Amino acid sequence: MKRPKVPHRLAAILAGDVVGFRRLTGVDQEGTLSRLPTTPLAEPKESTLAPPDKPSIAVLPFQNMSDDPDQDYVADGLSEDLITALSTLKWFFVIAWNSCFPYKGNAVDAKQAAAELGVRYILDGSVRKDADRVCITAQLTDAETGIHVWAESYDRSLAEIFTTEDEITASVVATIVPQLYLTEAFRTKHNPPENLNAWECVVRALGVLNTRTRVGTAVAKTLLQEAIAGDATYARAYALLAYATALEAVCGWEPFEKTLMTATEAANKAALLDVDDPWAHFAMGYLARDHEAAVDAIDRAIALNPNSAMAWNLSGWLRSREGDGDAAIACFQHAIRLSPLDPFGFTTKVGLGWAQFVAGRYEEATACADAALRQRPNLVIALRLKLAACSVAGRVEEAEKAKTKVLALQPDALIRERKAIPPFRRTEHLSTIVREVHRAGLPE
Repeated sequence: MKRPKVPHRLAAILAGDVVGFRRLTGVDQEGTLSRLPTTPLAEPKESTLAPPDKPSIAVLPFQNMSDDPDQDYVADGLSEDLITALSTLKWFFVIAWNSCFPYKGNAVDAKQAAAELGVRYILDGSVRKDADRVCITAQLTDAETGIHVWAESYDRSLAEIFTTEDEITASVVATIVPQLYLTEAFRTKHNPPENLNAWECVVRALGVLNTRTRVGTAVAKTLLQEAIAGDATYARAYALLAYATALEAVCGWEPFEKTLMTATEAANKAALLDVDDPWAHFAMGYLARDHEAAVDAIDRAIALNPNSAMAWNLSGWLRSREGDGDAAIACFQHAIRLSPLDPFGFTTKVGLGWAQFVAGRYEEATACADAALRQRPNLVIALRLKLAACSVAGRVEEAEKAKTKVLALQPDALIRERKAIPPFRRTEHLSTIVREVHRAGLPE
């Protein structure tokens, strides 16, 4: 069945107006630096995450063994690239970078990390950069047995880092599923830049972009523009530039329409340069004004990288807008499984809550709102969800408390209501929400 075309804005995809998105992402009114939340890792905990029925792996941040802490980018870049390479292999289940990053700088037992992330294998190691040479050690641990099933060290020129990444990835695949390695004629699918400085700029940009702040985003854009100046054919740089520029538009840091146009141009350029780059298609889906085009782009991104938690998250929002609560729930749950320790996981929990609301599961929607609020107590979109869900479920006292807090944080809540709630295709969902917030007592 052909999907209907729905007028689309970035802010609507992320279920909020500019102010709502600022609250959603944890940035302040000016978008200045805010502390990135991290997951405590000191105490081992029992995992409720069972490893999936396919080879499952987490790549922990490689340690920077250089004397210069500014060389962290080499270790982070290697970890990120290995995750990307493994993620594109459809017969692997790979934990997203956002859930691996909290382990950086922590002495964590591989078995503990595997239990917390719900995987069987852990890949970790170290990097030492000295002038134009780099020494990399990598080891693969089977968490079920605690045995290092593969380990290797590489002493190469820095220019050979992409070849080394391919060798490490191939060794991991050959160790875990040797029959697949033999039958699939394995090779990693990515197009590294010709200019090593361009890669360095992109890696540095990823680090600051993950802070999701105005300052970090501006720095990331500068680095990505520098990467493009060094290699005008580097698709990943254009795709990330599109995402960074889009954040500036959605957060209200730059004029919306003009900035969005610039971001779209960068996304289109990325897709033209590398039709198989999942980041390029994610950027196109994130920016698409047309609902059907957004869904098609995100579906393509997921087909190219089935382990992209961000793409599954966005797919969930899009399915909610279509009124398909069950499909949206499945998308959000898979995103959470791919990134169970994500510092920004509250955004996925809120999305899952709205999907539960669409499906008519109001108790579950309330539980999702509460989970998001434990991470972000002043998250207006979560409070609004809780208000509506509790009102429908007859939990009057909880709805009243949520209403009071919404009005304290956002006095013009009802005026914003129609803009800040996901614009569902099936209007009964939106009508139900508006009716319930009226009944809960939000002012005209």
